[in-house]
Amino acid sequence: MSDTFNSIQGYLMTDLLKKSIMMVLIVPLWTFISGCGSGGGGGGADSSGTTSKISGTVIDGPVIGARVALVNSNGKSLIAIKTGTDATYSISVPDGTTYPLRVSVTGGTDKVTEEAPAAMDSLIQDASQTTANVTPMTTLIYQAVIAKAGNLDQMTSTMLADAKKNVITQFGFGIDAESSTIDPIATPVDSGNVSSMVRSSEALAETARRAVGSDQTTVAQVLTLMGEDLADGYIDGKKNGADLANTLPSGFTATTIASAVAQQKVAVGLEVLANDMTVTKSDGTELSAATTRTLLSEGVNRIVPTLSSSAALSKMDQMPLSRNQWTQMMTDLGNVIKIQSTLGESTSTLSALESEARNLQPGQPSTGKLNTTLTSNAISGVDTITSNLKTSQFATTLISSAAAAVGPPGSFTISGAILDGPVIGAIITIKDSTDTTILGTTTSGADARYVMTLPSGASFPLHVSSSGGTNQISGETAASMDSYVIDANQTTANLSPITSVMYHAARSAAGRLVSVTATIAALIKTGIIDEFGFGIDAQDSTFDPITSPIRSGNVASVVRASPALAETIRRAAGPETTTVSQSFAMLGEDMADGTLNGTNNGATILSTAPTGFNITSLITAIMQHKAIVAVEVANNSLKTTYRDGTQISASDVLTALSKAVNTLVPSVTTSNATTTMAALLVSTRQNLQITEDITEALKEQSTRGVSTTNLTALQTAAASLQSAQTGAGVVSTSVIDAAAVTATSLTNSIRNGT
Repeated sequence: MSDTFNSIQGYLMTDLLKKSIMMVLIVPLWTFISGCGSGGGGGGADSSGTTSKISGTVIDGPVIGARVALVNSNGKSLIAIKTGTDATYSISVPDGTTYPLRVSVTGGTDKVTEEAPAAMDSLIQDASQTTANVTPMTTLIYQAVIAKAGNLDQMTSTMLADAKKNVITQFGFGIDAESSTIDPIATPVDSGNVSSMVRSSEALAETARRAVGSDQTTVAQVLTLMGEDLADGYIDGKKNGADLANTLPSGFTATTIASAVAQQKVAVGLEVLANDMTVTKSDGTELSAATTRTLLSEGVNRIVPTLSSSAALSKMDQMPLSRNQWTQMMTDLGNVIKIQSTLGESTSTLSALESEARNLQPGQPSTGKLNTTLTSNAISGVDTITSNLKTSQFATTLISSAAAAVGPPGSFTISGAILDGPVIGAIITIKDSTDTTILGTTTSGADARYVMTLPSGASFPLHVSSSGGTNQISGETAASMDSYVIDANQTTANLSPITSVMYHAARSAAGRLVSVTATIAALIKTGIIDEFGFGIDAQDSTFDPITSPIRSGNVASVVRASPALAETIRRAAGPETTTVSQSFAMLGEDMADGTLNGTNNGATILSTAPTGFNITSLITAIMQHKAIVAVEVANNSLKTTYRDGTQISASDVLTALSKAVNTLVPSVTTSNATTTMAALLVSTRQNLQITEDITEALKEQSTRGVSTTNLTALQTAAASLQSAQTGAGVVSTSVIDAAAVTATSLTNSIRNGT
């Protein structure tokens, strides 16, 4: 009996041991299988030893067959599963997992485009969270939180709440149209919110595709950058004023992306309002609005089968406008108007649309409520700007300034171009109204532009000055120049010879910088353009030398006119940079009373005259050469003077001016610039300046007993220059040169005291 029992016991123990070994092998295998199984309608089986389960829906359009991985704060993937045919997943969180977690989605098929979507992310804050949807919107939220926290384990509930609020407010596209309390991450997708979830998710992805590029790698990069950019609450190409750290798509800057996204937010937002959105595929082809409507409604039905495609389509047509959606559209329109205005583009269509959009009523359907022609024209306009941004048709610093215009309040950004010919490498300094406190310094870039963000609280007006840098016409050091900023609404402050005279005139007229007002500045501007404009308004009659952005529609006339005043001084007083800068100040003080007569309201001018001149003699010399230079500019045959007194020929100057135009506005090629300058029409102001300059110069020559033969011949030839007609080549250069010889002779006599 005992032996038999022992034998049976041994057998049983051996058998149990074998089974135990098998279970040890089987359990890990089953655990692995449960982690990689299919989702959809309940997802994979529960893992052994788990304490919670997470489920959600993956939408960029419904995404099926995507890999959903839970990743901890150390970047370790803990477990993964795939979305089912309804774009949902359900996954068990391993026991002992430390929160928060990243939900990372890659691959799969977007059932709107039938292509793989961009990689997307979401967040699980703690073990109490049971839903984690993954969409372009949740990706922005995740990236904004990471950019602010530095790492996932440093995230706080406040950071997450702020990111959600910012994303819904700025990129919601009506996600809350059906449910005002929706949480993009944590609210389960059901029949009561699926239509707005699908539509808004596609809208955000479409914004990224149109703004920068439609392939999935680019879209993922853009969503990452946008999230980082949004960490401070604003999409302006900066994070708290600093450069973004994440990788940029090839050929783009962060401010270019911010500006392009702003454009396309308006275009896509308008299409969403009309339920007329189109979708771009990875190869750049576009699904029509009708096709997109069908696919979106089918996507809704795929996720929530109880809601038919036809019912989903009807819901989207009648979707009420949410308060956040209306606010987003009004803010987006305002931002694009600021950006396009800074870029120097017309904003009339957008402004008209903005006025019309104010009448939209939150809580009511928006479909069909906006004028279709106005909407179409606005979308076409932002598409053109986006294309120009992508192809670098705007100067880099101009784009930076445009993006900064929609950045955080409390600071303000000033930008502009430095011109006596484009000046590269000039030191730009901005001082407050006391003209002693320096608010900031920067350097003009390779496009001769600068952009500077200044702190809040500065006292206006501001003094903007430049020193040094290389004049791209002569290749020599530029003279120091000045400009001003009247108030925080002014975003552009160009610096040139004419702005220098305007600055000194305004300051002299007011008595001190702090007393300069917009009224004083406006009066000064009018008088100085009349006296020293040299056709700066030939392309744009409303051009303001200080406040108007330099763009394709004015760059040729601005570049041609800018060296003219400095050249006049170089010929009259001498080409040294100190002499030229002194003369700017003296001319400005003289023009403070609106006339060029050697006095300021009858009082003696206090500015120091260059060596060898007194104020009166210098004004006389300037008036002689101003007449010659004015004709050269209109005739498109300007010559400029090197510091050693030799001159650059008219043909070489024209070549240099054409290159200068391209430097400032890359979209205008040098050959087109040459053609444009040859075709410039003589402005009315320019024609009057030439007539008056020659008349004044003749009076002085006659008074001094100098032969007026050459200048009279120039007067006769210049009479052929007519307002609103092309001036290039109208006057014989030999006639101009002969008159210049007389002017130089008279200037030398003045210097010698004879």
